[in-house]
Amino acid sequence: MSHLEVYASALNSDRFEMVALGSIVVERTERASLLELPALSVGKLGVTAQLEGVAKQNSEVLRKVVRKGDLVINSRADRKGAAGLSLYEGSVSPVYSVMVPKPELLAAEFGHYLLRSVAFQEEFFRWGTGIVNDLWSTNFTRMARIRVPLPPLRTQKSIASYLDREIGEIDAMRAKLNELESTLLKRRRAVILEATCQGGPEEGKSATPSSFEVSKHEWQIVPLKFAVDSAQTGVWGQEANGGSDDLPCVRVADFDRLRNRVTEAPTIRRIEYKDRVRCELQKGDLLVEKSGGTGKNPVGAVVAFIGDFPAVCSNFIIRLRCRENQYPRFWLYALHGSYIAGRTWNYVRQTTGIQNLDVNGFMSMSHPAPDFDEQRRIAEHLDEVTSRIDAMLAKIDELKALLVERRAALITDVVTGRKKVPA
Repeated sequence: MSHLEVYASALNSDRFEMVALGSIVVERTERASLLELPALSVGKLGVTAQLEGVAKQNSEVLRKVVRKGDLVINSRADRKGAAGLSLYEGSVSPVYSVMVPKPELLAAEFGHYLLRSVAFQEEFFRWGTGIVNDLWSTNFTRMARIRVPLPPLRTQKSIASYLDREIGEIDAMRAKLNELESTLLKRRRAVILEATCQGGPEEGKSATPSSFEVSKHEWQIVPLKFAVDSAQTGVWGQEANGGSDDLPCVRVADFDRLRNRVTEAPTIRRIEYKDRVRCELQKGDLLVEKSGGTGKNPVGAVVAFIGDFPAVCSNFIIRLRCRENQYPRFWLYALHGSYIAGRTWNYVRQTTGIQNLDVNGFMSMSHPAPDFDEQRRIAEHLDEVTSRIDAMLAKIDELKALLVERRAALITDVVTGRKKVPA
């Protein structure tokens, strides 16, 4: 007996016959170039037309042919869930598996949900080979040995119709939550821009009337360098010069961009004493991403360090510390306002695909600044408003996670017969 056959399968069914996948599908081995058939993508949404702008292979490279009604799965284990029924004619990468359902045994619509079930994806991963997860893959020969539940053909079609309805309703709820999330995020941005008088895409106006009034008279336009001190971190190594400590080191990866704060548990790193003065953090320090941003998340994001413990920040971060009579949380919101309004982008330089913030230019950027009492009043108002919005956003995240969990459990339970389809 092969060692591959001793594993218990999460796909086991007490109601339906268990068969080898290779007995109900045939591998499609046709090849064609992009000149003959357009490229298709296989991802979490199933089989879709490839988006414009996506990097494509040489048009003369032969790819696997996909016909309408075929089942396609991305053979890379790091693409779990990337599978489904194709409604298109096209071609895919040679590393994908393309299968033709045997129509007398397998309804393609049922096969679609079978391949997309979490239980099948886990089994698919377990039968793969490779060195590490992102180089792990499962070829058709091995995948064909996976045992799957096979209801009668009529039941397969009933299951597929039932899942179409139920999954459609779940996806519609997720779309409504995404829409609500987008509205709340716009509202959050707008109140920050309005209260800090930043202007920008929303012209400094809130999405809905606000009872909060900002006293704009007697505001000064202050270059950032006159409001806060900046420090760029030193360079550390394993060899200490005068001693060293293992301390939490805040990196850009620790930025909670939405809530403008550092996550709870930065990575521990060794820091030399001679560098601590340049990069040691105090509660209330503001941290700005200096290098390494992307198009979706450009550099310039700002967060507050709210920890009350010894820590340092990495050399991809600018540390800002407010001067006397400057209220840190106001400046957190002011800098975030500049970021979301796109003003910070004026000081970003990009070389060889890497974004870097021009620190001198950034520190010379001017900001509207009221007196200390007004700064505190505005910050306290924004704390109150954003905390309410953040609580709603957290609830939306929780509901979306529950829907994802419900969706995954429903597919597996129905295709394995653990949950009966209503007549």
